[in-house]
Amino acid sequence: MIEIVLVKENASNCIELINNINSLNHKSRLYQIVENKIDIQSILAVHTIDIIIIDYNIFKEFTIIEFMKIIEKIKFIIILDNTLTASETYDNKYIFSNDNDLLANLTHIINHYNNNMVSSEEFLIKSRIRNELKYLGYNMSYCGSLYLVDVIYYMYTKYNSFDKNYIKNIYPTLAEKYHKTPNNIKCNITRATSIMFCECEEKKVINYLGTCDFPKTGSKIIIRTILNKLK
Repeated sequence: MIEIVLVKENASNCIELINNINSLNHKSRLYQIVENKIDIQSILAVHTIDIIIIDYNIFKEFTIIEFMKIIEKIKFIIILDNTLTASETYDNKYIFSNDNDLLANLTHIINHYNNNMVSSEEFLIKSRIRNELKYLGYNMSYCGSLYLVDVIYYMYTKYNSFDKNYIKNIYPTLAEKYHKTPNNIKCNITRATSIMFCECEEKKVINYLGTCDFPKTGSKIIIRTILNKLK
């Protein structure tokens, strides 16, 4: 499901627009409506949003640094202003639109984004893996968490069963992909996993892994458990 946030002054008066966005199609939903930049920053701090529709007057309040942080966390941003020239392409992460063309532009973006999602098996599998890791409490901004997603993905797509030796075979592949050494890949994964074990609630980890003992470290049990959940 593609989630949309509307950032518009006097949004409570835009009932028709809100209803139109909500009834656009089954692929998307209007997650929330806010009226200022502080609220949208608060949402993005704790939730992933795919598309933001924002009034130009509110958009102008963001500094360049603030705007770049938003762009990093979303797929598209539609900037609403009837005085600006509307975008004719959808290659960038942000486009300009007037009120009359908003629904048509939004539909185009949703279809474009949804088709890319459906056509990418790798994207779907990695999304599942990331969700499992985030549930446990992995910090997905760490390099080690990123590398771990790839390790589990390669294990899932290339091998039929779990074997710790398979992991050793994957490290050189990732080292080449990220221009690192195999040891650097391994150490970053170990560090991200150790931090997760320190910060995650003990009962939650035990229930997830299906064990009576709380493991203090080790990524192999995480990889094996997630692989079993993916089957």
